[in-house]
Amino acid sequence: FNRVQTIFLDFKKKGFLLALCSKNNEEIALKALFENPSSQIKKEDIVTYRINWRPKSENILDICNELNLSPKDTVFVDDSEFEVKEVKTNVEGISIFKVPKNLYNYPSELLSNSLFISNDVTEEDIHRTSLYKNRILRDNLFKKSFLENGSNDEWMNSLNMKLNIKEITSNGPELNRVIQLFNRTNQFNLSGKKYNKTIFQEILESTEKSYYSGTVIDKIGSEGIISVIGFIQKKDIILVEDF
Repeated sequence: FNRVQTIFLDFKKKGFLLALCSKNNEEIALKALFENPSSQIKKEDIVTYRINWRPKSENILDICNELNLSPKDTVFVDDSEFEVKEVKTNVEGISIFKVPKNLYNYPSELLSNSLFISNDVTEEDIHRTSLYKNRILRDNLFKKSFLENGSNDEWMNSLNMKLNIKEITSNGPELNRVIQLFNRTNQFNLSGKKYNKTIFQEILESTEKSYYSGTVIDKIGSEGIISVIGFIQKKDIILVEDF
């Protein structure tokens, strides 16, 4: 279990979000997890949690809704055959990792499972847990502002949001994150194009196309790079090819 904790913390550094879903008394469970001398996991390592006696499938769907993530991008890890079946039946598209009965195999099976493979790690991946915690704070601020003022504008103004726009170069430090945005984003990738690093660098080195990234920061923290635009300029016309 000690080794498994270090593995999960390493997954966190690679951009995975750790959320806790437990059938237990909340106070007892949190004390056992965060205050036990043998525990390496701290409160700041967990993006959110649900600790109660409701079905785990309901709690997982709550967590996904709170984080605005699809169950299809979620892995459920549990050692109970009953809980695994309950979640698999009621949460469509979720991936399951069943803890092996032989616990000595637990660390090696985690490390070798394709569900946990992560490719190029970006700056946003490293800080993803804090990014999502900040999003939860923003959401809570929005709810409070909306209840008090009934105004979306009041909430937006209260965040003191700033957008920084920067040209992307073929050797820029943001390159991996930009490619990640194109390859992970479906709903808001207007061209639908996917890129690898070599192809994208070749595009950036050509003279006809320009690419810019947008980074958002507000009073709560930075969202990192959240948008990319690519365009061709011909005389007085700008043709947007990627957004």
